Amino acid sequence: QRGAAAVALAERNADRYGGGTLLLFRCWAQVLTQDFAAARAGCASIASDQEQAPLSFPRHLWLTVDGAAAAGLGDHESALERLLTVRDEMDRQPQLLDWYWGLLQRWALAGLWLSRGELERARKEGDLLVTNASATAERTWQALAWDVNARIALAGSCLVGCVTGTKACPAVAPTYCANLQND
Repeated sequence: QRGAAAVALAERNADRYGGGTLLLFRCWAQVLTQDFAAARAGCASIASDQEQAPLSFPRHLWLTVDGAAAAGLGDHESALERLLTVRDEMDRQPQLLDWYWGLLQRWALAGLWLSRGELERARKEGDLLVTNASATAERTWQALAWDVNARIALAGSCLVGCVTGTKACPAVAPTYCANLQND
C-alpha cells in the first residue's frame, strides 16, 4: 500500500525519476520473492523511459532487475541482452550503487547459466559472486551466493564443491545450511 502511494505521489508531483525508482525497488523485491512476471510487468511499464534515458542510476537498476526477472521466467535471450548490456555499461561508466546491483546481476547470470546447463560459466559467475558478496557485510547476498554455488555444484554432481560451499555458509544462514547438510 505505502509503496503504491509513494509512486502515486511522485507521479502527481511530476517526479518521473523518483516514481520510476520507487517502482524499480518494488520490482527488485518481486525478483527476490520470485514473482518474476510482476517484476517484468513493472519494468515494462517504465521501459520506454529507460531506453531513451541517458546512463543513470535507474537505468542500471532497470536493466539488472529486468534481466533478472527475464532469467527467472526462462527468457534467456532477453535476460542475457539486459544483463550483459548493464555489465558493459557499469564497466564503462560506473554509477552510484553499481557495486550493489552488480551482486544481483552476478546472481542472475549464475542462475541463468545454470538453467542453460552451462556449468563452467555458472561456476565462474558464482565464484565471482561469492568473492564480491564476501567482501561486504551483506549477509543476504552472502547467503544467496553460497546458495547458487551449492546448486551449481549439485548440478555438476560435485558434492565436494557443495560441501565446501556449505562449510562457509553456517555463519551466514545456519538453518538453511543445516537443512542442506542433512539432505
